[in-house]
Amino acid sequence: MVTFQPVILDFGSWFHNHVTNTTAMTSIQKTFLALVAVLIAARLCGGIAVKLGQSRVVGEIIAGILLGPSVFGPAHDSVLFPQASRDILNILGSIGLMFLMFVAGLDLDLRLLKGRIPRVLIISVASVVVPILLGIPVSYLVTDPAFKLPGISNVAFILMLGGAFAVSAFPVAVLVLYERKLMGTELANLTVAAAALITLLMFLVIAQAADVARHASASFFLRRFGLFVLFSLVLLVGLRLLSNRLEAQRPDIFEKATPDLFVVLMALVVLTGWITSRLDLNIMLGPFILGAAMPYRQSFRDSLRAPIQQITILVLIPVFLALSGFSTDLHLIKPALLGGITIVVVAGVLGKVIGGFVGRFVGLDTAATVKLIALTNAKGLMVLVVALQGKQLGLVGPGLFIALVVLAIVSNVLISPLMSLGNRLEAKAARMAALPVAQPAMDD
Repeated sequence: MVTFQPVILDFGSWFHNHVTNTTAMTSIQKTFLALVAVLIAARLCGGIAVKLGQSRVVGEIIAGILLGPSVFGPAHDSVLFPQASRDILNILGSIGLMFLMFVAGLDLDLRLLKGRIPRVLIISVASVVVPILLGIPVSYLVTDPAFKLPGISNVAFILMLGGAFAVSAFPVAVLVLYERKLMGTELANLTVAAAALITLLMFLVIAQAADVARHASASFFLRRFGLFVLFSLVLLVGLRLLSNRLEAQRPDIFEKATPDLFVVLMALVVLTGWITSRLDLNIMLGPFILGAAMPYRQSFRDSLRAPIQQITILVLIPVFLALSGFSTDLHLIKPALLGGITIVVVAGVLGKVIGGFVGRFVGLDTAATVKLIALTNAKGLMVLVVALQGKQLGLVGPGLFIALVVLAIVSNVLISPLMSLGNRLEAKAARMAALPVAQPAMDD
């Protein structure tokens, strides 16, 4: 007797065997699906964040958490995002970070430092030193192994905390300045230069924390610092001299980046990231300095920025943020850890608030100082970079990692209200200045 099986069941079986059955997929096929999930979730959550008046980064961080073990539990590692897929996504995210910082370097005009070096140094040093000092009491308050891993020296832990607290997201600050039409103002010039220097100092602090944890000698740090300074000078001075010489021979050579030159520079982005990584510094530093060393002609920088920015911000950076979410397991949060998480978040914000008040001593009024605090306190995805680096170095426990993810979200959420407060103070000062000055009465 012939039996007939409904076609719909045959299709359902085929669909499961060839599409939804992850055990039958190769690693690259699983990675493709993982990338699709990451991009869609990041775009949706980022759009919701923007509608709520927050930066897209906040939504993309939350998207990573929603795709991580906090929601899917063990199935996240075994089915949805196996290690082989995460390794490939990690490469994409790392490339995104290098490209992002190269673009950030393109937004930095070193000529802004002219006449502002003392004020930039004061703001930058205060924004790094104060958070490190706050790391001292925090290190004695959060002693749970979930925060401070066993065997880590107190000095290394303090430097790790200080480096995380000192983070200023240079790309986020630039974006906010453009959005608020503040680029070109004195506040913007000081903020951009200070945020760039804070970024360099912060990564050096993290490197020193790693050296202390490894019991490396001071001479090792000094040798590495000397090589980094030499590397920076080769890019900032050597490339500048070379570009000036080429421009003298062909005035239109840097009018726009040719395809050949573009490819060479993209290779240099990856190479400079590799060099700073080999120096035990972050891969982001080399591309950042390379971007700042590019010829100043705006049309040339724009021709480099445009093709990189879209793919980096819309595709590669959401992948990095998703990886941060994958490392965040909210199931690990226990009532006993909530106090420590709160202390870390409050200290991370407070350090920038106190450090930012030096703006009052470098010629900024109260309104501009509040905006400076908002911009330097914006940690964006940079604090996640530090958290992941600290985790890889064995300096950040799971509880501290969660606290730093919360700090990233909170610091980004605070940008808008703090900038609005600065605007209100500015408007109030303008109204007060417009009031007529009362004249003393004259006797007859």
